[in-house]
Amino acid sequence: MKNEQLDITPTVGLLALLKNMRYTEWYALGEFVDNAIQSYRLNKKVLKKYNQPRCYYGSSKT
Repeated sequence: MKNEQLDITPTVGLLALLKNMRYTEWYALGEFVDNAIQSYRLNKKVLKKYNQPRCYYGSSKT
């Protein structure tokens, strides 16, 4: 899997806009959880493919 970088630095205009919004920590947390759930649902097959168990219980491997 290729690593990619994405610059998410906010612009000055965005920072000025956020200053005047009533954006609370609880609202931000709710948005984060909502986005995480939606991302999981959209990418479920790919995530399960890359998140296979790596432990081998009862194996004779040493």
